[in-house]
Amino acid sequence: MNWTDVLTGEARQNSVLQTDALVRKYKLAEPAVRNALRRYESRGLVERISTKIYINHFNQHFSSRDLVNTLRPRSYISLESALVERGVITQNPSILTCVTPGYPQTFQGKSVRIVYRKISPELYWDFEEKTTRYSKFLIAEP
Repeated sequence: MNWTDVLTGEARQNSVLQTDALVRKYKLAEPAVRNALRRYESRGLVERISTKIYINHFNQHFSSRDLVNTLRPRSYISLESALVERGVITQNPSILTCVTPGYPQTFQGKSVRIVYRKISPELYWDFEEKTTRYSKFLIAEP
């Protein structure tokens, strides 16, 4: 199997790779997919963000917003990241800050850093859905 062709084909559809989806789509064993992605990661062609989630660098249109609801389905962009997106402040933070009713966590790679802050489930409201080139994400209302 030519993994360069596989990653190039996947890059046309999405900038984020999920090992589970690749296992199902190409009917391969999970260790084989994991090893292939690890080899391409050492070459700088993919970037591991989480246990089963990678950024595909064959896709030149990656945005950290593509990962927001992939890493945490119940979350939305908030705080200073939402203020920049809405044009309230002009300083661009180096971290994409999101809120979630789940547990807080930080995901970091060479090209992206996403921080999830915990909020009360009663405060998980007042957000809208926006679209990137390949996916959708939630962001706090102005």
